[in-house]
Amino acid sequence: MKRITKFISLMLCLVLLTGIFSASLSASAAVYNWVGCWGTSAIDSGITIGGNNLKDIIPANSTVRTVMVPTISGTKVRLKFSNLFGDGPITINETTIAQTGSSDDLVVESTITQVTFNGGQKSVTIAAGSEVYSDEITFKTTALKKVSVSTYFKKTTTMYTIGLYGAISYLCSALGNKTHSEDVSRVATKLDFTSNTITYHTIPFLTRMDVYAPDAYCVVLLGDSTFTNEISLMLADKCQKNGIKNIGFVMSGIIGNKLLSDDSGLLGTIYGVSLLDRAKRDAFNIPGVKYVLVKIGINDVLHPMLKSNEGKLPMMTPEQVIEGYKQLSQQVKDTDIKLYLCTRTAYKGYERNFMGSADLEWRQEG
Repeated sequence: MKRITKFISLMLCLVLLTGIFSASLSASAAVYNWVGCWGTSAIDSGITIGGNNLKDIIPANSTVRTVMVPTISGTKVRLKFSNLFGDGPITINETTIAQTGSSDDLVVESTITQVTFNGGQKSVTIAAGSEVYSDEITFKTTALKKVSVSTYFKKTTTMYTIGLYGAISYLCSALGNKTHSEDVSRVATKLDFTSNTITYHTIPFLTRMDVYAPDAYCVVLLGDSTFTNEISLMLADKCQKNGIKNIGFVMSGIIGNKLLSDDSGLLGTIYGVSLLDRAKRDAFNIPGVKYVLVKIGINDVLHPMLKSNEGKLPMMTPEQVIEGYKQLSQQVKDTDIKLYLCTRTAYKGYERNFMGSADLEWRQEG
């Protein structure tokens, strides 16, 4: 069922975007400079057990290396870091960016480039509830060629804000500032975990990369787990192979996300805040955004029927979900952004297990 779902989602996007690209090539293109080329949606990292909110930490004097894939080429980059869900400031003491080497643990040493903040500072402190951009950094990106961002933390740092899809991060177990190191393969631990057969890749604080690419724009895939996959990279690859070089793609999906309500249940925080609340941050305010593909709403219907959520969420009506779509469209009413709503995945035949037992069974009301 999951494979069929992913195939259907991909086909929907390909059919839809064929029309979008045709229209964009025949019309006079809007001129953009900074364009989103990679992203992950920020969530609260904590899991609540027995009334306690548990969060992981980055040990003092440690370096994290995050490997991601830009979807468009550019001549300059800027990085966005988030402390949206923090209850205190966090400090990143140094950051570099480089082309990834022959494996994810390696970078091409000659491409290691210093990232600065606030007009040339190596270190940046991000207040609770805030996000920051790096300075503009001269660094060449090539569409679909991996880059690595290395961040050094001098003090023990709680991972309040993370992404869970779109990149792979490694914690260098050898202490010290490794932001200028070429090889961390012998001392790196992959930051991931598996829950209910799904593997999540923890991405601390880093939420987006923009590139400087004149006359380009980006398409954002905004939604739930049916978008937390390789569709954005597949679309970028399809464009590149067909000579379309001026479109970036940003994946802004969150597993378990809902249109109308925030996270819920034992693992609720990983489901993120409602799409209505995060749409501006995760899609509409991304530089260069022109089209947003929206695939959301099935969890609004299914989550209240989960046995693990019994009594925690009200059942949603079709009218409520439709009203949510209307509110979403109102957020871009006075902009040039166009929304495309994808058909929600059918659910008859789908089963969900949780903690070793059936958590969802098909019901006619759903």
